[in-house]
Amino acid sequence: HKGFNVYFENRSFHQTQKFSKDANGNLLIEMRVPLVDDFISWIMSWGEVITVIKPIELIKRLNLELNNTLKNYE
Repeated sequence: HKGFNVYFENRSFHQTQKFSKDANGNLLIEMRVPLVDDFISWIMSWGEVITVIKPIELIKRLNLELNNTLKNYE
């Protein structure tokens, strides 16, 4: 979702954030934050716009939250 690059690059989300781009021009954002509910909700609010690549603990937590949400619609 390269269309969001400018949006993210021009915002300050956290004091530890660092921006870079991968070989395909995708924006990478690195920040060091605790895995609290507010942060999990913020990540989830972006839907398919954001793909978490690490840490694995965050990926597992997102999978758990999303699977629990899907169960509400089965």
